[in-house]
Amino acid sequence: LVCPPGGYCLSGSRWPTNCTDGTYNNQTGATMPGLRYNYTVWPSCTSCPVGYRCSGGAPNGTINPTPCLKGTYSRFGDDHCHTCERGYYCDEDIL
Repeated sequence: LVCPPGGYCLSGSRWPTNCTDGTYNNQTGATMPGLRYNYTVWPSCTSCPVGYRCSGGAPNGTINPTPCLKGTYSRFGDDHCHTCERGYYCDEDIL
């Protein structure tokens, strides 16, 4: 069994675990979990880049980040795009 993209497979597990919200994995065969700061992040799951959202979810976790649209933005590791704040201008598709 080769672990599919969108998550990781612990040793001996028959079922993959999805990447957490704010992370993604577009590679097959991810196996090793780890700890980063005070929350769990999987080395095989990468933090979502600025200007994209990684919302995870069923059935396969996030395989590829989704770009934020004009008028929205995201920070590193965000699982959703935020509406551009009053007094700021968000003209680019990716900020």
